[in-house]
Amino acid sequence: MKGKVLSYDTFSEEGVLEARDGTRHSFSLMDCIEFANDPRKGDPVDFGLDGGVPYYVKFLKDTQHEPQEVNIKSEPTQKTVPTRENDIYAPIMLDFSIDEAIFHYFSSMIVDLEEYEYDFEEYERLDYIRMRRFLTTAYHNLLDLDPKFVNNELISFYEYVGDIYRLYKGFVKKINIPKIAYEEIFLGAQTDYVWRKVKLESNRGEISTQKGVIKNLANEIELVKQKIAKMPKEKVALETEYKRYNRMYVDALHRAASLRDENIFLLRELKAFEEAHYGEFVSQFTHFSRERKEQILRLLDGYSYYFDKKMWDCAESSKSIREFFRKANVQEEFSSKTYLKYYLKGLDELKMSELHRELKTLLAYLESLSQVSVAVVDEDKDAKFRLLKLLRLRNSDVKASAYERIKLFAQRLKQEPFDLVIIDTKITNPSVEKGLELLGEMQSKRSKKCRICLMSTTFSKEELTRYSALGITHFLLKTLPEAELGKRLDELLEGLHVDQLRG
Repeated sequence: MKGKVLSYDTFSEEGVLEARDGTRHSFSLMDCIEFANDPRKGDPVDFGLDGGVPYYVKFLKDTQHEPQEVNIKSEPTQKTVPTRENDIYAPIMLDFSIDEAIFHYFSSMIVDLEEYEYDFEEYERLDYIRMRRFLTTAYHNLLDLDPKFVNNELISFYEYVGDIYRLYKGFVKKINIPKIAYEEIFLGAQTDYVWRKVKLESNRGEISTQKGVIKNLANEIELVKQKIAKMPKEKVALETEYKRYNRMYVDALHRAASLRDENIFLLRELKAFEEAHYGEFVSQFTHFSRERKEQILRLLDGYSYYFDKKMWDCAESSKSIREFFRKANVQEEFSSKTYLKYYLKGLDELKMSELHRELKTLLAYLESLSQVSVAVVDEDKDAKFRLLKLLRLRNSDVKASAYERIKLFAQRLKQEPFDLVIIDTKITNPSVEKGLELLGEMQSKRSKKCRICLMSTTFSKEELTRYSALGITHFLLKTLPEAELGKRLDELLEGLHVDQLRG
């Protein structure tokens, strides 16, 4: 459907467009494609609806004009179409393979990303898409309290995050709809295909012109016939005029028929070419998009982590900001979590807006980052739940889970990181030695290691020596009294209670 942008808000990145039939539809910047800049009021667009909601909004670079009136007195002229060989019956050759076309289209973005490439540790991640609005608000609020609290490193991280986020927004717009991406990235890069499309449209325009010529020539021929009947003395001159019009009429009919035949062939060939490569393109494009999106988000979240960390380090060194926190009776460490808790503390729960409820969800996310994740692997249910109870009662920020088999824990470890695993030496299928070997292979591929502790009712010197040789340095006796067992668990958790936002 065709229409125009009626309004657009750069802060919320949302707007309203109006179709030619007068209907209005809300849209988001994430739906937009081929806009050089943010949408502006009056921009002409083409868009698709799914359930009344736009799923893409495409900027129209060229405006269409109404066909001009045809002068039937002049001889019909044929438009010239720039083609490679002007042979529509030659095979459609590939200028770029699918890989080459995709790489070429995104080459500038790939080069830009290389400038920011860095290996972050697994824990050095802060979900920027989720945190963006809050981080920006907190940064500017701190600037209001002390404009000089920033340093060059903090400014650099702020700029890095902004630059990468702009790359992310541009990338998302380009990959939003595979069909449009296929037309723009692959088909648009093939010279033979493009000039045939141009030829097809040129033929359509000329066919429209010829229809007008044919209609007007038919009228002129009829008029000449009437003149011949009424003016026999001028018959010779009129018959000459009749023959000229008739010749033009036949030529126009022939030309229109030839163009229609060409277009039937062109449509068939273009459709065959499109269908031949579409499936492979979508497969490769989806794979490429997923990898690049993961890369951008990894960099975005990594630099977001360091920006947040540096922001609060700088804030803590500011006398004005420290005084503000003191007067507000905020006694926890300087962090986004602390600042958000302070902000939400004074809000009326019953009068909370949707934005405030989103901030509560955001606080839950920040608190989850500082949780310590502990797993207990034991076939003895009583002993297993005794440990879980102690872990959860003594440590509110510990997330504890239990497994009967080391393989089940290993599968979970593939999906999410753990800080500590306590394994009973009497486990079977596999044995503890095989289990440690399996975990060792997995841990070799991870930057954040899971601390391993073995537990048993007793440990002989031989067992301690054997397990130590396997790299185990933490041991736990299951037979300890509850108070002592709790203290030993606290020792194991020591050093793991690190707020991930503070590193």
